[in-house]
Amino acid sequence: MSESDRIKWDSKYSVKLQKETTVPEPSPRLKQLSSYLVGGSALELACGLGGNSFYLVQKGYQVTAYDVSPVVIEFIREQAKNQPLIAEVIDLDTWAPVSTQYDLVVMTKFLDRRLFPIIESVTKPGGLFFMETFYQSAAIRDEYKLLPGELKERFGEWENLFFEQNPSTGLQTILVKKP
Repeated sequence: MSESDRIKWDSKYSVKLQKETTVPEPSPRLKQLSSYLVGGSALELACGLGGNSFYLVQKGYQVTAYDVSPVVIEFIREQAKNQPLIAEVIDLDTWAPVSTQYDLVVMTKFLDRRLFPIIESVTKPGGLFFMETFYQSAAIRDEYKLLPGELKERFGEWENLFFEQNPSTGLQTILVKKP
């Protein structure tokens, strides 16, 4: 992301944190799929204020959370004292992961297709990938929306545990298991 993107997200989250200083709720669909969440190591990309990350800690995961916004990462670090949650400022446009692999990778309400091969490489064999983002919404530019069925097709070689396209929310959701 560019410096202007970082500034935009810092500004957005600063305003949000002036109104509400608690950790947000996780994705409702992630909670509904909790029977698959058995603990281990987890990575959340574009973590925002960390709702999913804190939920995964409760489910027994050691979580690494990445976001481009230093404002967000500082908030998560303050909230995560004495919890197995590491939060780092990472620009996903230039992110070059090391050899670490995770039992679970999560990305919600963010889309950068260039990350799909990286997600494949950082997910352990038998590990899970959960993604939920927009596929239809008049408020979202086309470049930031999935095509209908795109996640199911893109991760077609992985075991599909859950897939949904919800026209009322405009969200496409997938939970897949890496072979």
